[in-house]
Amino acid sequence: MNRRVQEHYKRRATAQKSRGSYSIELLAEGVYRVVKTDGTAYTVNLQAKTCTCPDFRHRLARSGEYQGVWCKHLHLCAASFLR
Repeated sequence: MNRRVQEHYKRRATAQKSRGSYSIELLAEGVYRVVKTDGTAYTVNLQAKTCTCPDFRHRLARSGEYQGVWCKHLHLCAASFLR
């Protein structure tokens, strides 16, 4: 289940990156601010593998079934800044 969900988020991040739905700015080493076109912003910490988005905080971070699954914002930052 985790692998399927992880791939889902990765596909969503890739699609939204190609559409330019988000801008990403560096706040500190490994910490980024992801801003949607509507102005909504989330903070992503790649080192801690956390995000402030509601999806990550309420569904992914709390559920044992989804333990370790990244939200699309984490995937977006990783695709943009990790090599």
